Amino acid sequence: MNAQSLIAGVTLGYLAAGAAAVALWFGIGIVLLPLMAVAAIIHWHAGRPRVHKQAEPADSHHRWLARHHTLSVLALLLVLIVPLLAIPTLHTSLTTLVNTLAYAPHPAETLAVAWPQLGLGKLMAAGLIATAGWLLVTLWISVRLILRWLRWADRRPA
Repeated sequence: MNAQSLIAGVTLGYLAAGAAAVALWFGIGIVLLPLMAVAAIIHWHAGRPRVHKQAEPADSHHRWLARHHTLSVLALLLVLIVPLLAIPTLHTSLTTLVNTLAYAPHPAETLAVAWPQLGLGKLMAAGLIATAGWLLVTLWISVRLILRWLRWADRRPA
């Protein structure tokens, strides 16, 4: 690969990563997780050490983009898995709700008594943690990209 194609590859890599970060801010970035994983592999391959060749800033930026995409995918998956821990509580709550409405002689009064036991607090906390986690990870991704992109603009190593 010549230097010009390395430069174009890194620039396109930063533009694609920026587009993915914008998509994350709008909440549609979840569909890009597989593409981010593929981008990590492509950047890792492009930035791998070459025999008998001096390391260039483009190589270090390709390696950084590979690490960035890998860490981003892992962090976003972790944030998406956290709400899944509330599924048993959701199942118990829905079962209690359906049974109360179907079999209780006075469903409204029985539901009013059972309301504190439904675990709505846990469900709301899981949703809040997921939302806050998504926003924090997206902010983390955006700040990292901007800082490294500025280093790339100056053609300094990552």
